[in-house]
Amino acid sequence: MAFYSNPKIVTDGLTLLLDAGSERCYPGSGTTADSLIGSHVGTLTNGVGFSSANGGTFVFDGTDDYIEVPYSTQLDPTVGITFEAWIYPTDLTTAAYQELYRKENANGRHLFSFQVNGTILSFGTHTSVNGYNELDASITPSGLENKWLHAVASYQSGYKAIYINGDLIDSDTSSTGTLTQATAAQIIGSNGGGNEFFEGNYASFKMYNRGLTTAEITQNFNAQRNRFGI
Repeated sequence: MAFYSNPKIVTDGLTLLLDAGSERCYPGSGTTADSLIGSHVGTLTNGVGFSSANGGTFVFDGTDDYIEVPYSTQLDPTVGITFEAWIYPTDLTTAAYQELYRKENANGRHLFSFQVNGTILSFGTHTSVNGYNELDASITPSGLENKWLHAVASYQSGYKAIYINGDLIDSDTSSTGTLTQATAAQIIGSNGGGNEFFEGNYASFKMYNRGLTTAEITQNFNAQRNRFGI
């Protein structure tokens, strides 16, 4: 299995990086995946699979699979945040909701998910001023299924944005204040409550403690697009 992490990716503010294309992260079998940044370890739950295609990807069955990364204060940014995922959704319309990332308890919620049977890509944040707020980008699921996507959600200084394959698809400035974090695990591929499971291949997930700029998101997309045939 090749290691596809590219030195051209943005590393400033990078706090979590799971990439199935790196044997240092995941050797192709087992139930743990080591972050390539920091000391965080994800647990593959309920039989998350592996495919050697595209350098290596995790495979989620849409029924009960997810990866759980334990709570850490190192993953509790307050000023800005970015979620970045390389994904290959195989069915966005059957399930009402599919989570790419979620962290939640009674005090706060942060998420990046497909909603309303794949017609919305949602980026939710909880801030000190506005409480919980979602940016809901309208999408066409048939145009996103069975192909590789670079999906990014970014928040910084009140500006929230969602990108697909380097293109801005929606943004707003309706949420302000510092991020209110939940003392809870990071869940990749589910809502953490036994529902809303992602279906498809999930090659990598990155989290930053700041909002990446459009130029930086484009840089990350271009750094790894050849791996996914884009």
